[in-house]
Amino acid sequence: MPTESDKQFTASAPVNISEEEKLEQVRSVLLAPQAELIANLKQQILALEARVSDPETRSADTSEILAKAVKASNEKDDRLSNAMKPIVVEKFREVSRDDPELMAEALFPILGPAVRKMIVNIISPDKKKKRGYRVEQLFLIEKNTGLPVCHVASDNAETQDADMVSGMLSAIQSFVHDAFQTQEFDGLNTLELGELSVWIEWGPHAILAAVVRGAPPKKLRDALQIKIEQIHRDYGTSLENYNGDSESFEPLKPDLILFLDSHDGSLKNRIANLSRKGKRNLFLSIFVLLALVVWMIVSWVQEARWNDFVTDLQNEPGIIVTDQEERDGVYHLYGLRDPYATEPRSILENSDSTREVKFHLEPYNAIQAEFIQERAEQLLKPTAEVELVVMDTTVYISGRAPPDWIARAKPLHHAIVGATSVIFNVRPMEDVQ
Repeated sequence: MPTESDKQFTASAPVNISEEEKLEQVRSVLLAPQAELIANLKQQILALEARVSDPETRSADTSEILAKAVKASNEKDDRLSNAMKPIVVEKFREVSRDDPELMAEALFPILGPAVRKMIVNIISPDKKKKRGYRVEQLFLIEKNTGLPVCHVASDNAETQDADMVSGMLSAIQSFVHDAFQTQEFDGLNTLELGELSVWIEWGPHAILAAVVRGAPPKKLRDALQIKIEQIHRDYGTSLENYNGDSESFEPLKPDLILFLDSHDGSLKNRIANLSRKGKRNLFLSIFVLLALVVWMIVSWVQEARWNDFVTDLQNEPGIIVTDQEERDGVYHLYGLRDPYATEPRSILENSDSTREVKFHLEPYNAIQAEFIQERAEQLLKPTAEVELVVMDTTVYISGRAPPDWIARAKPLHHAIVGATSVIFNVRPMEDVQ
């Protein structure tokens, strides 16, 4: 009998298989991951093809990334904006040229309020009810002693004694410092006295106090800060060693008076005190507003001239205007015209209109007397002795004519277009050898 080891050897002995089967087993083991990867790639490719071929899906995908792509391109460089600019400008020009009235109507509700708001914000940025203000007095006071250093006032201001004002401000400052335990430089900056206010700016050795009437803008605070810095830069040593003698600060007064004159709240000074960007925005706004006004005036004048031309054309005998339209900057006129009527191009040349016009006038026979007269003379060709007169729509033919003309004219006189009746009273003329 076989032993246990023989059984194990028999169970583990290799089965007889062909070389092709072995190769296939090896191939399946080695290529299984790649086959699975290829199958996944095929599914992804099919999904991408379906997504790309579907217009709605493609539009949705594009809309998700378009805004981000435009933003990223603008942050990176100006190539996209430079590429789009000629297209936008050209379309704007086409609309402006083809339909200026529509462009004016579309832009005026937007530009008008925007320009007005921009001008108001630039000139009067303060939102308080009282926009007018005036700096009436300036006090330069030594910081430690409270002694007045320099004082200027406007012509119409009610001036106070400089020593009294400086002492009052020092007393108030000391009270605030002692009562609330504040640091000196964190002290009083503004005093409200009815319609008057005192704005105070602190420096290392002196303070600058401005007495202001009205509602000053916030920019005045910046101007005061700049001024106190300039004073310390130019008079720092004198302020540090100040002993009560203000004679050395007399050259400072014209500069402070100039500060008063340039901060009186007038429109002129508001514009003068604007920043460079503010002035540029103001002048740009005014330019845009003026350009819009000029554009509207020019469009109105051109429209008025065109209407005058169309009215003259409609009043011209033998011409009837039935319709008009504008396409691609060219105006097209439709209607009727008698062949003997005035040429419409000559009427256009004698008008003030400068628009390009194409006429589409169909021929017709007008019933005015002058056109019936033209057609009768063209048809009958009367001799010198024959008188042809048209009254309303009746044609009167009289006089003398050769018999052959009479014989030829009689059958034709009833064919005069536009004539309701023809009275033929022509006598035969004797033959002249």
